[in-house]
This record gives sequence, C-alpha cells and structure tokens, in this order.
Amino acid sequence: MNATKNAAKEKLTLDTTTGTYVLFLDMLEVSALDNVEQVVGLAEKHPANPVIPLGDYYDYDSRRASNWAASLIYDEDDALFKAWYYGCDVEHWAAIGYAESPDGVQWHKPILNQFAFRGSKKNNISWCMGDGKTSHFEVNKDYAERREDRRFQGVTYAEFGEGMHYYALYSKDGKRWQRSQEKLKWPTGDTGHFFYDPQDPVGKRRVKMYGQNGGGFGPDIEHLRPVTTHTMISPNDGRETENHFIFVIPYHGYYIMLYDFNRWNPFFGAQGLAENRKKQGRGADGGIYIGDIRLAVCRDALGKFQRIQPQRPVVERGLRGEWDSGFLVLGGGSGIIHNDEIYIFYTGIPEDGGKGFIGPVVPATIQTGLATLRLDGFTYLQNQDGITPGSMTTQPIRVKNPQRARLVVNAGNLIPYRDWIEVEVLDARTGRPIKGYSQAECDHVLTDSVRTPVAWGKRRTLAGVKAANIRLRFHLNGKAKLYSYTFA
Repeated sequence: MNATKNAAKEKLTLDTTTGTYVLFLDMLEVSALDNVEQVVGLAEKHPANPVIPLGDYYDYDSRRASNWAASLIYDEDDALFKAWYYGCDVEHWAAIGYAESPDGVQWHKPILNQFAFRGSKKNNISWCMGDGKTSHFEVNKDYAERREDRRFQGVTYAEFGEGMHYYALYSKDGKRWQRSQEKLKWPTGDTGHFFYDPQDPVGKRRVKMYGQNGGGFGPDIEHLRPVTTHTMISPNDGRETENHFIFVIPYHGYYIMLYDFNRWNPFFGAQGLAENRKKQGRGADGGIYIGDIRLAVCRDALGKFQRIQPQRPVVERGLRGEWDSGFLVLGGGSGIIHNDEIYIFYTGIPEDGGKGFIGPVVPATIQTGLATLRLDGFTYLQNQDGITPGSMTTQPIRVKNPQRARLVVNAGNLIPYRDWIEVEVLDARTGRPIKGYSQAECDHVLTDSVRTPVAWGKRRTLAGVKAANIRLRFHLNGKAKLYSYTFA
C-alpha cells in the first residue's frame, strides 16, 4: 500500500452512526476479503436512447444535440431535468438549446424567441454567440444564492473583441442569460462541469470545476483558480491515450470520478482522414477515436484520483452500427442522483464520427444518451465463483449509541436458498463473534433493496453489544451483491 493510501486509512474514522456510509471504492474501510472481489457496476442504457431528439433537417440542432461541452441538471424546485445542450447543423452552426423533461427520457423544447436561426426566432436557443460560434456552456443552480437573478449560474467560452475567453453567466429562470463584463482568469481551456460542493460548503473551495484531467476551485464562479501541483488523473498512468473529460460527484464523503477513457486505434480506410490525424499529432497512423466511461475515486475533490478496476467501463460504447458505437464523452449531467438511481447522461458518437473527429468532417450525429445505476451502484462486492461462500471483514468501528444503531445494507441479486447475505458482529479486540450477533443468529438478507435493515432474530439494533469497537463480517453466498452499508 502506498504512503498516500496509508495516510488516508490512518485518518479514517468509522462509528455506528449515520455518518458512516461505506461504499466499496478505494476499499479503505475493508480489512480482509475471502473469496470476494470488487466489481465495477455496468450502467444500463435506456431503451429510448438517444433521449434528447435532434431537430429537423433545417433546424440548428439537426446534427447535434448533446451534453458534451454543455450542461444538464435536475432542478429540485421545479422537479424537472433541465438541459442546456450543444446543438449544431451540418455546417456546424452552433448554439445552446434549452430543453426540459419530467423523467430524463421525454424532452420538451420550449420556444424562447431569443436568437435567430435562418431568419426566425421561433426556436429553443437559450444562448448563442452570433454566427454560430458558440462554445463551452457549463451551468448549475445555486440553491443557496439569495439573488433571484443569479440563481442559475454558468460559464461560457466566448469572444467579445478580446479573443476567446471564459465569462460568467447569470439567469433567473435558466432560459435568458446575462454575462459578466470582466473575463474570468480561469478556466482557460476545455471545461467539463462545475458544482457547489455540499461536502465543502463554505469558503474558498465551495465551487469545484473540472476540465480534461485537471480542476480548480473558488468561492464562486468569478474567482476560480486551478490546481497547479498535479492533475486529477493522467493518461500517462493508464492504458488510454487521452482523458477527454472528467466528471466528479460528491458522494457521502467520497468524490467519485467518471472519466473518458479514450484511445486512437488504427482505422483501415479513409486515408485522407488518417493523414489529417497525423498532421494534428494524433498518432503515426491517424486512426479512429474510440472510448468509453470509467471510474476513479478520491477522498479529496482536488486530489490525485485512484482508478477503480481500470479495465472495466461504467458505460460501454455501443455495438457496431449503433448511435454510440464510436466514442463516449462526459458532459454536464453525467452523474445525477434521483429516485434511488444514478442517472448518467452522456454524449455518444458513432464510428463514422470517430474517424472524422477533429478534422474536416462533421460526424453524422452527436447525441445524448441516458444510462443508470442503482443507488451506490458504482461498485459492489460479490463472490468470485458464485458457489463457494465468501466474506468481507471491515476495519474497526467505534460503537456509539448502540441502543439506536441499526445496520442497513444496500444489497441485490438475492434469491432464497441460493443467493443471500449474513452479517456477524465481531469484538474488534478479540476477533470473536459477539453473543446474539453471530452468523448463525443473523436473519438472511433476502430483500433486494437499497435500504434493508439487518436483524439477528429479535435484535434489531446493536443494543446488546458491549464492546467499545467492533468489526462487521459480511458473509456473501451465491452471487449476492453488496453495494454499501450504513447505520440508521
């Protein structure tokens, strides 16, 4: 174990309160595994994909409607998904379109009558720089902002007579925007998204912003500065050619990163495009751009992130001929927690687009898809063979308020007499099961739920535990999946 991980483990504190919420990511809370392995969850793509529809042939968004270099949030006040998507036509005339959805699947494009395209303002364009030169547009909603006209906040990459720079944007309704007069000192390059950090709610680090493989922070969007000591994640440490974008989610004390895993692969055909790739330094053979979305984690939003099972995707690219068969790109909305699910909105490009990426050809389509994981479903623990019983033992947990402490698990893939979980409580000092809380006394966990209480007969809490510190040993049988545990 490296020094950084050792230091993080030394700082780790677990107790039997709701403050302990354990996912199986960097595995710091785990002491031992026996015939059990960590598995990265594979998100399920929605059958209605791609979800945000393209416009008609003569519309500004006939070729592209994506959250790549754009934004998507769930507005808790209005109970709506809201998208500020990047739209463009076959000539790459670009603008930011606005759309709403009650479920993230069926989207409505309201007529805003603000910006003209082909001589008409009868469209849903929310922001446009003129002549279709719109670029990055990152938005979020600041629920703590008292000024109504600044409740929606964003940054955009634009030219106002001084070359291309980022500017701050503000809006009351998210549809009509006012920009700051002064350009921002940072960001300066490709930017993916930002958020107001509930795990760091005040002071100089309240806002976190991320780009390709680096990030920055500030008290607000107009006073951001970059982390200069390191990158959050680097392709030099992995098997990819590039990390096109990263998306970070604050989550129960963790910072979970979804990152673009991208490579240039040989492409046999379209030699003119291959030559274009060479000129742009995209590899000796040019090739086709491919990629999917993978997982990393850090306990510090601005620290060095650790890849989790780096050979496994969270969202995989589609099969040949499918709309997302080339490469996937993260954008705003690539990690929204809603209705006990994790909504991952992503941009997909077909292989035709992969071979034309960064070159003279506009890809056939660039569209937005939706993939979902169950709550806490980024990873789970499971038996290695599905037949032999296995177990996971936790690090020591301090016993606090045992009369009220109830162990709750998120577990799935459970079938009576085939796939189930049992938990025993061990005295951390002796390593022995505590009377009344042994494996034999534990009721089988058989309910597929994100919140299943664990009981030992009539014992529903840890009131019978007299030890100052305990360990939990989870026994996994068959192909049962353990996603997380906490205390209620």
